[in-house]
Amino acid sequence: MYVDSLAKFCRAKLPTDADADDAVATTFVRFWSYVASTHVDNAGGVLFKIARTVIADFYRRRKETVGLEPAVVETLKDERAEPALSAGAEVSLVRRAMERLDDDYRTVILLRDFQGLSFREIARRMERSEGSVHMLHQRAMKELRSLLSPT
Repeated sequence: MYVDSLAKFCRAKLPTDADADDAVATTFVRFWSYVASTHVDNAGGVLFKIARTVIADFYRRRKETVGLEPAVVETLKDERAEPALSAGAEVSLVRRAMERLDDDYRTVILLRDFQGLSFREIARRMERSEGSVHMLHQRAMKELRSLLSPT
């Protein structure tokens, strides 16, 4: 029931699909251990809370190295690829801006705007009131716009 939305959430926050799949598996293992000893009323909220922790652990342990793949170098040399690079640059700008957002802001934008969840469902998953999630989304979008605006 939660596997698809949890996988989308992890894929949006992690660099590769394999990392996201590992994070989903780890999330369910930790969830299983948790529910073995604790009563859970809101499984979705607990799963997403665990997933956020797993993702944070991933970035704490990872030392990122940046390098250009040979295919990217070839694309950069190809003048006809300019429109694709422009779109890629925009995606890159949005991704970098999203990374600079607070974790709650990033989460609410991903769940609302990328996964299309309702404020009610997001509130359930984040264990917040629907009104606070709506306000959080508005503030997150305002912050994202400010990060993307050329000043």
